[in-house]
Amino acid sequence: YVTDDDPAVLRALAATGLRPGATVVIARRDAARLWTAVNGHEPLALDTAAAHHVYVNQPEQTPSH
Repeated sequence: YVTDDDPAVLRALAATGLRPGATVVIARRDAARLWTAVNGHEPLALDTAAAHHVYVNQPEQTPSH
């Protein structure tokens, strides 16, 4: 989920495709940015200030038989 306390951050995240239910992969990171691949698209830089508004859940693992 994304915290909703800053409308400008919400707009910036929505522009990258980061919305509830999106699949996100962290492609790489450094001290200032995360490069996130959203829904299989090319990674985009997301500054750490914006990243602090995003909370990610890992998908549930299905047991293999």
